Amino acid sequence: MWKGDAVGYCALHEWVKNRLKKPELCEKCNKRKAYDLANKSGQYKRDLSDWEWLCRRCHMEIDGRLKKNLFRNKKIRVKKICQVCGNEYKVILSQKDKSRFCCRKCFAIEFKKKKYWEHLLYYTK
Repeated sequence: MWKGDAVGYCALHEWVKNRLKKPELCEKCNKRKAYDLANKSGQYKRDLSDWEWLCRRCHMEIDGRLKKNLFRNKKIRVKKICQVCGNEYKVILSQKDKSRFCCRKCFAIEFKKKKYWEHLLYYTK
């Protein structure tokens, strides 16, 4: 059954793949082999001029995924204050909600006070 412009994502890509000749190299950088069929406008129209063959790197760069993935992999550090001694320390951004102490000594002090132990017991019940 013909759906016209109401076609789905995968079916539209197949339609374009069957009609748009795949070049040897990426249409943007002309360096790497083209693997991805990319939509230029983001509107996913049945217009062959709105599509291009790109290498994976150029496709991710245009979509903004490359920058996002590079940012995610960086170990960005943020400053926190130790709950025991009050010293400022740095922790990896992804661990900022889990970190409460600047060192093992502060952790041991808190552990001996049993505050931390009681906290763990509360969540294991």
